[in-house]
Amino acid sequence: MWKTGPGTPATALRSSFLMCCSLQIQNTTS
Repeated sequence: MWKTGPGTPATALRSSFLMCCSLQIQNTTS
């Protein structure tokens, strides 16, 4: 796993997580 600290892809990880959530929501709604 990634270590917490300066230079960690925390923002990228969070954005990808949000993207997955939104995709699942779209799949369930449509």
